[in-house]
Amino acid sequence: MKVEDVMSEKLIVGYVPGTVKDALKILAKNNVSGMPVLKKDTKKVVGVVTRTDIFRNTDEDQLALI
Repeated sequence: MKVEDVMSEKLIVGYVPGTVKDALKILAKNNVSGMPVLKKDTKKVVGVVTRTDIFRNTDEDQLALI
């Protein structure tokens, strides 16, 4: 089996600045539990967020603060 046989061609990512609501929509739409987070202007990876992270921080609206 090759990696290309199981990998996704479409990257599923979130962006900062961005909202937790937007991140949850992306996770739900793609049926994934986590995703990398990129800085919107540079496209550099700044972190990873999971549904668990979001549900543990229900008071936060901004993805960058999770």
